Amino acid sequence: ARVEDGHYFISQVVLDKQGEYLCHYDKVHTAQYGDSSEAGYFQRGNHLASFELDGVKFGLAICYDLRFPELFRRYGQACQVDVMLHPVAFARDMTFATWHPFVITRALENQIYFLSLNQAGYYFGKSIVCPPWVDEDHQPLVMDCEEGFHVVEIDVQELQKVRATIPYARDALANYKDLLVQ
Repeated sequence: ARVEDGHYFISQVVLDKQGEYLCHYDKVHTAQYGDSSEAGYFQRGNHLASFELDGVKFGLAICYDLRFPELFRRYGQACQVDVMLHPVAFARDMTFATWHPFVITRALENQIYFLSLNQAGYYFGKSIVCPPWVDEDHQPLVMDCEEGFHVVEIDVQELQKVRATIPYARDALANYKDLLVQ
């Protein structure tokens, strides 16, 4: 947790290679169902956070934020992120079964790598890393429940190829609220 002006936030803080502060992200959506009871204790964040490392643009989100596609669309439009870093605490409650499908959907619809990293242990586990496109040759990596270390390659050329071949960003409307409802 991060404390500012007496308010508590669920946050990610990013430091550069020298250990200097780069940015922070405060969780925008506080969960209040299943095994989660955050809303009564933590303030919502009010900003996006992104940073660049070796030519790759990273965006930050936390746990329950995953359930809101508008947040990730905004990251794509405003920040042009290539990779989302998404620490989670998905316990094996009612939310666990839908977590991976949401990660895969967010990765595909936004054409980004999506790293959704859970706590270790049987009640949690199963972190997932999803590429920007899924097919027979490109599958999400789902980890076990034990603590571990995995090296993940972010292939910028593959990312560019997916974006050029499947033009979701180009074909998306600027504002779907302008569509008439009949």
